[in-house]
Amino acid sequence: LEYAERTKFMLRELVSVLHMDSQFNKEKTGLELARAGTDPESDESVEMLQAITALKKKQQFLREETTQKIRYDFEQILSEEDKVMLATVLFKNDEQGITREMLPGIKVMLKAPRPKKKHLIMFEWIDLYRSQPWLAKQEAEEQRNQMSRDEQQKEIEKNETILARQNEDLQAARDAEKRALDD
Repeated sequence: LEYAERTKFMLRELVSVLHMDSQFNKEKTGLELARAGTDPESDESVEMLQAITALKKKQQFLREETTQKIRYDFEQILSEEDKVMLATVLFKNDEQGITREMLPGIKVMLKAPRPKKKHLIMFEWIDLYRSQPWLAKQEAEEQRNQMSRDEQQKEIEKNETILARQNEDLQAARDAEKRALDD
């Protein structure tokens, strides 16, 4: 990504240069066709020849200077990118002079693999989960409900104890009454 913008700019510049080169070719071809229809010794033909020569010089300058400069800059970027790439990855099965069919066989590995991170650390997640306000409110409500249930359970046990005593007393009274009637 670091070199992407520079590369993109240079490729646009190269396309622009190639477009200008084709325009020069079109102009040259048009002048040569027009010159072919004139007398080679006429002033008009000589002017056209001079214009063709000037276009040829511009085209030559464009091809030699501008295109070469863009190519050099592009090679510099690729060289820098290769240095970065070679510092971070290993290429297996990459040899000089391999055929196109062998290219898919090249394997790439990081020199220093990234440490595997756990996506979820349970203790941190539970702390975070429990710290949620709605959960704290729900937990407080649950504690109140538990206390209420505990009190109700104690009340039920107390009532059961009282009922058991009353049943025992009632049974004892019935037994005593039955004995008294039997005597």
